[in-house]
This record gives sequence, structure tokens and C-alpha cells, in this order.
Amino acid sequence: MRNRLNEEVDRFKQIMNVISEGVNDNIDFTTLTGKVIDDLEGGYYHPNMKNRLNYDWSKYGASGETMFGIDRLKGGSINNTNAGREFWRLIDNANAKNTWDWNDKGGQLGERLKVLAAQMMKPQYESYTRSYLTPEAQKIINSSKALTFNFIYATWNGPSWFEKFAKKFNEDVKNNLSVNELIKKVLEYRRDSGDSIIVDTGKKMFPLLQNIENITLSPLSSSSEIAGADDNEEPGLISILYDKFLDAQKVSKKA
Repeated sequence: MRNRLNEEVDRFKQIMNVISEGVNDNIDFTTLTGKVIDDLEGGYYHPNMKNRLNYDWSKYGASGETMFGIDRLKGGSINNTNAGREFWRLIDNANAKNTWDWNDKGGQLGERLKVLAAQMMKPQYESYTRSYLTPEAQKIINSSKALTFNFIYATWNGPSWFEKFAKKFNEDVKNNLSVNELIKKVLEYRRDSGDSIIVDTGKKMFPLLQNIENITLSPLSSSSEIAGADDNEEPGLISILYDKFLDAQKVSKKA
């Protein structure tokens, strides 16, 4: 009897080790960054457009040249990297400020520009994750395409927003929420942020994260309920094994 229980406990521990070590090798930073650009970020803008295109430019105010949400003057050190210099060189060589339409995504140059944008953003992303996320939180993010996508986009939102999201995420990880629950939570952070732009992109991200992770999430509730908390839901393999693990521990102590 004890041997069988020990075998069950060992099997549970092996599964838990796989889960804890399981970084998803299929997560491609460049591909996910490209998806952020395609689905959430805009194309090209230059103040010169005000003189040649008929459009309501009032919302742009004094904005300078931007591409994929990257500001040429105010974007910081990413513009001074090798990838950043190549990014803007290609745009200049295309005479974009005088020939491209508003929100142009680069035509034939678009795919190359997206790869360069990913190379520009990755060091920033890695710096933010090291600074604001616990090692355990980083490990979980690295196991999930949807969570990686979310925090790549949080890099676009800037260090202040990234830190706010990371603090909440660290707490949720500490509370042992599942990956699906964590995905629902990061959407709730955006919905409850109080910033209209962050809220709006959170709404856009809801179907994106489901498709990326191949899961189904219940709609965001006003009471910040966690998805997947259905009392009638059948327990998963890990829950069953964990219950058996606890039972085995009790039997072992009595023996």
C-alpha cells in the first residue's frame, strides 16, 4: 500500500517539476511583437502630413514622427541602437515623410521594419521584466504566449505602467493562480487602470489573448471575478493528483 502511495507521490512531483521548468520554446518574441504592431499599434505619422493630407490632425497636437508607436525623438535609447538606426534609415530612404500615407505600415518594407522594431524593444522588455517581475512570475510569463504578448505590449506602455501591472501580477502569482486565471487578470488590470487608452486596448486584447493561448475566457465582470472559477467544472489532472498527494501525506503520517 505504502509503495503504491509513494509511486503516486513521485509521479505527482515529476509532473510538478515539468510544469515549474516548462518554458515554452515555441514562444517567438519577434512574431509576438509583430502581432502587437499588427493588432494594437498604428503605422506611420509625420507632421509633414498636415500640409499634404486632408485629415483631422487635432489629436496629434505637437507629436513628432512615429512608426509602430515608436517616437523618433522621444522614444529614448532604443532609437540609438543598431536596430533603431537601421529602422529609421529605411524610413528615410523611402522618403516616407513626403510619400507615405497616414498610418502606412511600410508596404514591402513592413516586415523588415517589424523585425527591427522587435530588436529595438526586446532589450527594454528584458530590462523591465528583470526590474519589476519576480523570478517565478518571469518563469510563468515565459511559459505562456498570451502573457508574453501582454507584457511585450506593456513595454510599449512605458516603465511606469509596466511596473504597476507587474506588481499586481507578482501578487497573483504568489496566490498560485493558474495561467488562465492570470491571463484574465492582466486584462482586468487594463480595464481597471483608469486610463482611457489603456482600457480601450484592454478590450481589443481580450479576443487576441484567447486566440494566442487557444483558451476560452468568460467576459470581464464588473466585480473582477476570475475566469474559470465555475463550481461545476470537472477537476483537472493536476488537481486530482494534488488531492492524492495530500491524502498520501496524511496516510504516511499515520503509518
